[in-house]
Amino acid sequence: TTLKANATTGWDVVLLQEVWVAKDRKTLKECGYAFSLDLEDPRRQLDSGLLLLSRFPIEKSERLIYPLLPESEEATETGERFTRKSAILAKLSLPNGGSVWVANTHLVSCYNPLNDVFLDSRRAQFQDFVNFARLHAGSTPLILGGDWNFGPRDRLWEEIRALTEFSEAPEGLNACTICPPNVMHARDEGKVDHLFGLAPYKASAGKVVFTDLLKIGNAEINASDHYGWETRFGP
Repeated sequence: TTLKANATTGWDVVLLQEVWVAKDRKTLKECGYAFSLDLEDPRRQLDSGLLLLSRFPIEKSERLIYPLLPESEEATETGERFTRKSAILAKLSLPNGGSVWVANTHLVSCYNPLNDVFLDSRRAQFQDFVNFARLHAGSTPLILGGDWNFGPRDRLWEEIRALTEFSEAPEGLNACTICPPNVMHARDEGKVDHLFGLAPYKASAGKVVFTDLLKIGNAEINASDHYGWETRFGP
């Protein structure tokens, strides 16, 4: 998931999820961004997988670790009990002298839309995410993003619209971030990667990114099983 404020200079902030491997995290932090937020525990083999890259200095940072999922066959088989699903927050210093908090999260996945055993956990995680971000942001502008594992096609969507007063790019309602022609998907599963601006920030435009194929040997694959989502914000 990416946040873009100025098309002429590229992305100002990049929100990444599922960066599990320390070597990959190191490579990404050295890809050209001056600042990064990595709150993983180096003693753990598997943590949150969250990473934030920024052109702007990071004044403060926070992390919220969601409660461990109740023990169940589904939680163990899917690996959800072995990761520490979390949210990370960064307060960025902007060139105009102002600040903005940016929050990145990865919520528990939906493995079967017809029997979504993790729906209640995902709802609770999202509520905790919003409350935690708002608590730390206070009156400072706030942008929420990440892989939420639900979108406009899911029943949880209407619930969150009542929970938060946010601005989303209008193109987001009909977009898709997990679908063909991504070679890792055979069917359209909608848009689950999001960027929302809370007042006074307003999302003016958005689009799907990271759609190009990478050639590895004789094969061509996508960079991820999700496309990225780009949004331009302004006050």
